Amino acid sequence: MNLRSLFALIFVSLSCLAAESEDSPVATRMKSIARDFKTLSGQISDTAQKDSSMELIAAIRKNITAAKTEKSGPASELSGTKLEEYQKQFTKGLGALEDRFGKLSDAVKAGESAKISALLGEINTLKKDYHKVLR
Repeated sequence: MNLRSLFALIFVSLSCLAAESEDSPVATRMKSIARDFKTLSGQISDTAQKDSSMELIAAIRKNITAAKTEKSGPASELSGTKLEEYQKQFTKGLGALEDRFGKLSDAVKAGESAKISALLGEINTLKKDYHKVLR
């Protein structure tokens, strides 16, 4: 095997591995939500960043809405009633998150810092609870 063939083989192998490890659309959305929530948590108490916080909340809510219509990664391994139950829990969790982010948006608009802190705690609890249930 010549050097050119070896490089071609390595390139094709790496391309296949990269294609297999690509995230599903819902996984990409979940990562985006997590990243935006982390940023939001760090800046939300700064009233000077209210507009940026509102933009992050809007982006998170948009991703939640879109994710509700998609099949999550772990669900692809399920079928029948297990799949239906999983998707029901997944959608329920996203609905709860959507509700909390709606309330968070209202609290940020009103400048209610105590309510903002409470809602951030609720969102973190929801995240942890649903990650346990859905894994």
